[in-house]
Amino acid sequence: MHWLAALAPIACCMKYPEPEMSEAQLQVAVARYLDAVLRPPVLWTSIDAGAGKMRPRTANQRKRRGVKKGWPDILIMAPGPSVMGLELKTSKGTLLPEQIAMEQAFFNCKAWFVTCRSVNDVERALAFLKMLPKPQEAA
Repeated sequence: MHWLAALAPIACCMKYPEPEMSEAQLQVAVARYLDAVLRPPVLWTSIDAGAGKMRPRTANQRKRRGVKKGWPDILIMAPGPSVMGLELKTSKGTLLPEQIAMEQAFFNCKAWFVTCRSVNDVERALAFLKMLPKPQEAA
């Protein structure tokens, strides 16, 4: 037997890392995933608090309208009541001090704040909180 053929059973079971995405790419992928799997009465929205750099005028307008620092990228609400904030980060991304404070505020309100680095992380968080539809409801 050729040595490469002997590795075939091992190769089929190996986990390959997901390709690295930017936070913006991850947010788009997660948004598509949430649209595909979540069903009413579960609701979700993305919070665009101005990721990245913006002009001072734009930042001031958002601040006057009440946009607060530290909110997670995505909010999900489900019956229970159950509220989960998803903060999306790359494999090397870290929470900012205001995001850490928001994580504690969510905890104080008995809500979930989850840092996710992939769509798989989001799926696991939804499954843990039983926010995914049951198989017969998914169709």
